[in-house]
Amino acid sequence: MKQHLEEAHVVVTEGWAPRTSKGKVLACLLEQTRLKKVDIGKIELDDGCARVEWLGQDSEQLRQGLKGISHIIADERKVFCWSTATGKQLRAWSEKVTHSLERAAEVERNELERNTPGFRARRVDTDWNHLDQPIWTLEGVKGKAEAASWLRPWQGVKLISGYREIEGRMIEITGHRVQVLLPEASDDEQEETWELFPAFHELAHRRRMRAVDRMPFFMTRNQETANGDRGSAVKDRNDLNSLQNLALQKSMTEGILLIHGPPGTGKTHLLGAMTASLIAQGNRVLACTASHSATDHLAKAAVEHGVEPVRLGLQERVSEDIREYHLQERLEKDAEVKLGRNMMKDAKKQMASKSVGKDEMRNARELLSQGRQLLRRRRKDIIEGASLLVSTLAHLDPVLYGDLDMDVVIVDEAGQCLEPEAWQGLCMGKRWILAGDPQQLPATVKVKNSVLEVSLLERWMKENFLCVSLREQYRMAPVLMNFPSSYFYNDQLVAAPCTEELAEKSLLRYVDMAGAGGGEEERGNSLCNREEKNFLLAEVERHLSNGVLASEIGVISPYRGQVEELESSLNAKGVEVRSIDGFQGREKEVMIISLVRSNMEGHLGFLKDYRRMNVALTRAKRVLIVLGDSSTLSGDPFYSQWLDHIEVEGEYRSCFEWGEGI
Repeated sequence: MKQHLEEAHVVVTEGWAPRTSKGKVLACLLEQTRLKKVDIGKIELDDGCARVEWLGQDSEQLRQGLKGISHIIADERKVFCWSTATGKQLRAWSEKVTHSLERAAEVERNELERNTPGFRARRVDTDWNHLDQPIWTLEGVKGKAEAASWLRPWQGVKLISGYREIEGRMIEITGHRVQVLLPEASDDEQEETWELFPAFHELAHRRRMRAVDRMPFFMTRNQETANGDRGSAVKDRNDLNSLQNLALQKSMTEGILLIHGPPGTGKTHLLGAMTASLIAQGNRVLACTASHSATDHLAKAAVEHGVEPVRLGLQERVSEDIREYHLQERLEKDAEVKLGRNMMKDAKKQMASKSVGKDEMRNARELLSQGRQLLRRRRKDIIEGASLLVSTLAHLDPVLYGDLDMDVVIVDEAGQCLEPEAWQGLCMGKRWILAGDPQQLPATVKVKNSVLEVSLLERWMKENFLCVSLREQYRMAPVLMNFPSSYFYNDQLVAAPCTEELAEKSLLRYVDMAGAGGGEEERGNSLCNREEKNFLLAEVERHLSNGVLASEIGVISPYRGQVEELESSLNAKGVEVRSIDGFQGREKEVMIISLVRSNMEGHLGFLKDYRRMNVALTRAKRVLIVLGDSSTLSGDPFYSQWLDHIEVEGEYRSCFEWGEGI
């Protein structure tokens, strides 16, 4: 919505089905709330969100009119319903976050405008996904197909044809063909030839903005019901330690619970056990994170504790071992859905016929509508019947699902998501559990000195919300744990007894590349270091020849250019190579890190993000080997302290010792 109503108070309803009319919005409000028609003014309706002008003078009257109501029912879905009269004390913070979001969005829009070439393509096919969203297949027009080289999967795109402009999202690129997912489109869209441009993901931005807008209401609702009957205690579990069991007990009763989980402290296992216990007490749970890989990790934890999730989101982004739990997989096995799809297929075939008459076209449209309604109903039944829904935060849009109205929402890796993204999930439920570690990967923020640089988890940890901090770590050998514990966690981490076995063959080594020559160099928009690459490849070969399985070795670099250099050599051997972000929440027996930076000026770039380095240094279980240039690193306080630690507790070797059997 380009311009919001400026009156003192507004009633907001969000999650309406496409093509809903203003009259229907008004009728639902009058039927399902205590609001009076005389107090309702102008209605603005756009993209599933209706903002309704409140003409009454008494804000208390408005609060009473919506008391006890968080959603209304329309088209068999729950539509969010709240007003700006509730949570006024939080409105200033909401506006501050909104302002920061707008600044960040403007920066990203300006960056994309510099990349102006278009990809001219002709629409050759239209299909619909399991959420009834259209997917267009477009083929490059002769002579322009090479322009597709700048496109990449999952980026936002703008499709322009004459005066017609549509937002979309790239989902697949195959040769001269591309597939674009559209939020919605008319069945009778006439334009065939379009020009595609990279674009800021406006839909994701709108989702975040609206989540922040509704935050004051849902925060107030949570606090007002803080003393209610939330659940009963459960027995301590033998597979959890004392702090994990404390968190489990608090999850049954608290309105807001924070769980601080440093690396290797069993946070994911705890969340799996917590989810199973909450569901056993009759709760419906939504578990979500910022990334697809972490979301699938949560789903696996639930499965290991005997809970079958329903995974929401784009099926193409889901890992193979979780795909069977995806909503689309459930739908494809459903007999009624198969019937509905056949109805839609027959209808589209009739509509495409050149000889179709007016009556036949009307019947075909009716058949198409019936097929879609059947699909929507079965989709709703599966979602509402699920005890556990799992999704990325960015996917949780009221336009797709309405108000999911869950009992408990769990946000994992909450230190890694923007506060607005966290609210996209939290607004879908009554009680909230945030888990993560502010000392690990932060969210990516385009604007510096912004409130977005502090996650909701970190902000609440500084306030008076209950937080259980896990301390016993199970992943790393003690020698690998000591520096992160000292620098990031005030020496609070304690090695679990099971790590004693790892200590017997553990190794912490730094290989100093100073003087090796070559140094860092540009690779596309990133950096690589071919001297480090060659040394790293030899180190991998040494471990493989010593009997270490390729699946037990991981290679990390903070620079995409170095990752690409290494992938060409190591992927064929079965050794996983990723960026630091790609290894969040993961672990390997042996981890080798290439820091890349090697320059006379001591410029460190990404390496200055110490929280990101905390992730890199805490992925190894038994062996950690780091390659870097001490002449570049040692001028930085963090790396100077780390190098001093290596000399005391680990092995500090020069690359010139390589031939001496290190």
